[in-house]
Amino acid sequence: MRLIGLLASVLMVLGVTRAAFVISGSRAAMWAASAAALFSTAHWFGVPRTNGEMLASPFVAWGIALAAQALLRPDRRSWLYAMTAGVLAAGAVLIKQTIVDGLVFAVVLAAVVAWQRPERRRHCLLVLAAGLTGLAAGIGAALLAASARGTTPGDLFDALVTFRADAGEVIRSSASSATTDRLWILLGTWAVSGLAAIAVLTVWHGLRRRDPAVLATLGVIAFVSGAAILGGSYWARLPDPAGPGLSTRGRSAGTGHPSPGAVRRRRPDLGCHGGQPGLHRHLPSA
Repeated sequence: MRLIGLLASVLMVLGVTRAAFVISGSRAAMWAASAAALFSTAHWFGVPRTNGEMLASPFVAWGIALAAQALLRPDRRSWLYAMTAGVLAAGAVLIKQTIVDGLVFAVVLAAVVAWQRPERRRHCLLVLAAGLTGLAAGIGAALLAASARGTTPGDLFDALVTFRADAGEVIRSSASSATTDRLWILLGTWAVSGLAAIAVLTVWHGLRRRDPAVLATLGVIAFVSGAAILGGSYWARLPDPAGPGLSTRGRSAGTGHPSPGAVRRRRPDLGCHGGQPGLHRHLPSA
């Protein structure tokens, strides 16, 4: 299992690197890779143990990269990138049902691009449709595979969704002083690990420049933070799903290098390209 976890971490770093390159270019990709590698080896996140968050991280990272490719660098293959991103989002959800970071990123990014670039609205709708098709196809394939082994869709729903809801209720109803201690540890981990600083930089950069990729990352941060707090268990590993997104955006807050969508919005004649989905863009340049 540790070897599988190691492979998942390596694939996550590669996915973050690709996402950062798509959004902001090669220099951003270098910083994003460094941040992703740091987060994926941090003991305070519980990474020595292979868990669902770790196994889902490459699906999230590559889903973000492909969603950014489809929406920020449109071409004739955008539908294929979007559909593949949808399949990867399905994979993340099937591993752990609260990990929909890639889907959140894609939806927010499409909404922001459509709002800022009215001429791209049809393209954004087509990308979302292709992504949802891939999501449905991935979940459908999983249901067929389970059915072939004698597990009905209802049984699978009970095991993955109903059980998680019941477990969450049990956790909330049986809260003790240890639960409060875990909450403080979770908040402390978020603060001292650098994730809080990157999140603040992302908020600042997003409000200042309204960069589509940064705003999409804000959506991921909000969702992951809400899921971690509302879940009631407060394990330190719960911020892990935000790692790919945070890592992708980590460098751009300090550099002021906008994503392709932001560049084209201000200077449509240049047709600039660049790239990175997540937070690693906000780390300052050397």
